[in-house]
Amino acid sequence: MALDATYVYWTSPGVGSASIVKAAINGGEVTTIASNLDGAAGIAVDNTSPTTTASNVYWTDSSSGTVMRQSLTISGNGTPIATGQQSPAGIAVDSSGVYWVNQAPGGADNNGTVMRLTGGIATTLAFGQLQPTGLVLDDPWVYWVDLGTNGSDGNVARAQMNGGLVTTLATGYNVGTAPVRDSTSLYWAICGAGYDGDGRLLRVPLDGGAVATLVGQAGNVTGTCGIAINSSKLYFTEVWATMSATQNNGSVLSIPVDGGTPTLLLGPPHSPQDDPNAVVADDANLYWANNMGGGSVMELVGKGQ
Repeated sequence: MALDATYVYWTSPGVGSASIVKAAINGGEVTTIASNLDGAAGIAVDNTSPTTTASNVYWTDSSSGTVMRQSLTISGNGTPIATGQQSPAGIAVDSSGVYWVNQAPGGADNNGTVMRLTGGIATTLAFGQLQPTGLVLDDPWVYWVDLGTNGSDGNVARAQMNGGLVTTLATGYNVGTAPVRDSTSLYWAICGAGYDGDGRLLRVPLDGGAVATLVGQAGNVTGTCGIAINSSKLYFTEVWATMSATQNNGSVLSIPVDGGTPTLLLGPPHSPQDDPNAVVADDANLYWANNMGGGSVMELVGKGQ
């Protein structure tokens, strides 16, 4: 999901029938931006802050191996800005360029990459990654997480936007969610393919250092599969172990960025969610996607505070 001052954006999956859609943050009609796509994975917009409205939306198409862009001021169905990519996934945009990760099928071959597009030229910033899933920008750095291949060889790393040495900040994790950051730290959560994570929410200083566990492993949680941040809190979605049997068993929670006791915002037993996944937040409201139960995008007013 992506967010600007006016709209929330998301991908609707499906091979040959995927779409990019948006809705006003205060609710209203859903607008399709692009449709009948081969596939849609990561999504980003080019707003410079949550108080500005974006000009373009970007997404990765893992099925066709393309990175796409569509103006939000004219109609169209997306223009490829990079082709020949290997399972592109997470994507991020700032004034310096467009960045994404290539998961590259067969992660055991260590052929995942971290990419940058600027001036129409695609550059590889990092080679030899296992299964990178998401990334976040903090000029002059690009940070990303790597799922790994066996549940314990994933890592968190960074490199400069103009290339150079890759620095590993944390290793030995099953890292599934795209990371988020504030001015001092990087945050990520454990959620693997098939929800085989353990629900931990972790933090590491941007320049490296000791990894802190903000939310510990929970026996009935199989993955923390979405994470967002605003000026004071972290928000995360959890999938419970009984999800496959009941679907309605996910939760949305918050925790101060400095750590503490998580607050349940929505979840069992009174307001269970259907496989909550991606989540975004501003300083007023919270938005997330439920993957099951027909699929839905939800807003919780006043809980971004």
